[in-house]
Amino acid sequence: MIEQIITSSILIAFVLIFSFVMEKRVNPCLKYALWLLVAVKLLIPLPEFQSNISVMNLANQIEGNGVHYLFIDNAIDEAGKIDGDSGWVPAYSRTEDGEKTSGRMLQGIEIADMCCFVWIAGMLVCTGIFMWSNLRFFRRVRNSRVSVGKYKDKLNVYTTADVTGPCLFGLFRPSVYLQKNRELSKEQSAYVLAHEYIHYRHGDHVWAVVRCICVILYWYNPFVWLAACASVKDSELACDRGTLKLVGKENYKEYGKALIELAKGMSDKYAKYHVLGCPTSATGGGKEMKKRMRMITKQPRTKLISLLTVLLVCISMVGCTFSGAVDHADAKEKTTGNDQTIALNEREPRIDEGQNSGKVKTENMTQKEGVLHRQPEADQVCIRVEPSVLRDQLFYYYIPTDKDQEWLLNRVKALNLKGEPFDGRWEGKKEKGWEIFYNDTEYRVFEGGYLYYTYTDESDIMECLVEDPQLCDYIQIMLQEKLDYYQFDVAKIRDIRSAKLEVRSLSTDWEYYSQTITDEETLKEFENWFGNAKYIYGGAGCANECACLELALAGGEVVRLSVATDSCPNFGINGIYYDYRPIAVWDNRNFFKCFDEIPWTWDAD
Repeated sequence: MIEQIITSSILIAFVLIFSFVMEKRVNPCLKYALWLLVAVKLLIPLPEFQSNISVMNLANQIEGNGVHYLFIDNAIDEAGKIDGDSGWVPAYSRTEDGEKTSGRMLQGIEIADMCCFVWIAGMLVCTGIFMWSNLRFFRRVRNSRVSVGKYKDKLNVYTTADVTGPCLFGLFRPSVYLQKNRELSKEQSAYVLAHEYIHYRHGDHVWAVVRCICVILYWYNPFVWLAACASVKDSELACDRGTLKLVGKENYKEYGKALIELAKGMSDKYAKYHVLGCPTSATGGGKEMKKRMRMITKQPRTKLISLLTVLLVCISMVGCTFSGAVDHADAKEKTTGNDQTIALNEREPRIDEGQNSGKVKTENMTQKEGVLHRQPEADQVCIRVEPSVLRDQLFYYYIPTDKDQEWLLNRVKALNLKGEPFDGRWEGKKEKGWEIFYNDTEYRVFEGGYLYYTYTDESDIMECLVEDPQLCDYIQIMLQEKLDYYQFDVAKIRDIRSAKLEVRSLSTDWEYYSQTITDEETLKEFENWFGNAKYIYGGAGCANECACLELALAGGEVVRLSVATDSCPNFGINGIYYDYRPIAVWDNRNFFKCFDEIPWTWDAD
């Protein structure tokens, strides 16, 4: 929604500025046609493509400076503070069922719900105004109209006392309505009818409805209201141009005099077009008529250079506002035919010795906004994560900085290191998919805010639990915001539309390959396997870092699975692992063989 507001507002600003600059250089009909781009942007959900000139590249840079903390970090719950900390703490409260929930999350949900409610309420109000004004106008003219014939055997023409000037009204069977008792010469009447006929030819009775729908959906955006008003005015300029072409350009003086005669007695307030109304108008107030008279007199023509300029600007506007920000991680990949990638990226490789000898290794990796380190850092709170992406090692450490690190240090130091003796209270609870590391202490985190750890007491290893939902919620939301490290319910893996496998393992001689499949039968098998998988306590460690399966679901959601590359039938979703074997005896090759374009080394056996 935010991206749509930004890009559509900038597109409207582009069109307004360009229309003003090129007003005397291009045909008004061409200028009016530019509003089609705005209508498409606002109403049609086109598939997004990435572009280096997208305005969202700049927006993402601004977001990267911490704008997403603007509202939630300033709301402090006094009950959430601890002695000696900086006072910067995510508040939490209890829900009706007593479960503790993060204050950041609650605030985000409450704000989102409130905004959605206000948006719907505004749409209902605007829809009511639109329906009331147009139905009221229709009832009035229907009850008072008198037929005077047809124009060009296509448009019914009526006279009525309930209009302030000639207009075209009606969506499916539009008609022309003339002001009753208005003395016009035969020549002037011909010009007026020609003008309304051109409105009909241009489809302005349909575009009036489209304009109203845009305003109703985006009532909160002042740029959309500006666009609606400007497009109405441009429609009249385009109609003037088309009318002169119909009646003869040499008659521009007589046509102009007819419009001036109709404008007598009409206030400038009328020129502020009612954008929630559908009738067109042959004229407006005095200020608007002066502009139209200048355009009628000059009759600007579009030169070749101006046409090329318009085309170039349109292409640029589409590239800037119809596209999304470039994913630089994806941009580094080099692919060949059949969707097979031959090189993951251009990082400088090095070879590690040991169990995974021969694999390409790097010191760190970047995940969304955060840097993931291979090793924890002393005297710093570090979060061990296993992101569901193709990576060089099984797990990494995210080391928060600034206020995040300051608050976490205070919170971890305040934990009761003795805790309570282990009594199995964590059994039946699922791991969160990440762990806390601070110097020599490791905390495994479970649902409900439980931290499990061990320590040595008189040569005995003690297992203990501490409970700190606030700390756990804080880290979980921080990981979601910084790393896109979320939790996902495997039961939601339904209606898979495509499956993309990225792999670089011993089975591919450590070469990187990628293949996307859309076969419905295979995807249905994946749905049965992965959607019914069983949770595994304690992780897996079956070279899950060497393969990533990206599933695109019907609702637009994307879930990534770190699939084991040995014989073990398991996968992880951001550090939480599942066994997906459909039968007791199962070899992982049965899964990998579905991707037949990847040259597996076992095929040569």
